[in-house]
Amino acid sequence: MGSTNTDHTYIKIAGADVEALITGGIVRSHDWEQELLLNASNSRDLLFPKNELDYTWFCDIANGENEVVNSGGGCFGNGERQVEYTGPVFTIAPKILYESTSYVFTVNVSSNTTDRWSKASQTVKVLAGNPPDIQIR
Repeated sequence: MGSTNTDHTYIKIAGADVEALITGGIVRSHDWEQELLLNASNSRDLLFPKNELDYTWFCDIANGENEVVNSGGGCFGNGERQVEYTGPVFTIAPKILYESTSYVFTVNVSSNTTDRWSKASQTVKVLAGNPPDIQIR
């Protein structure tokens, strides 16, 4: 009698991801005296383009090499990385952020009908004195 070997392989086909985008690239400068707009409204669900998306924003303070520094108090003194805003365009009033400081803002964008998600980050260098609008993509 001979022996038989059987093997099975399962392949999971995953759908397209959600694409998270923050307008302005991965690094940009910003004037401390101006309102800051972080715009993730161009994010989209590639598989279901008409699905609504959920947005969760996070903020970290970075050092000069864009490495995250654990600030302990969060960016806004609330002790949390997650901010209290959940829409596609996060607006920060003038003079709220510290000048001469870099912040890393991250948005987690998820489909509200599936468990698919993506995130995008943008480092914002807050400067005083009307700096040029520099965006690195």
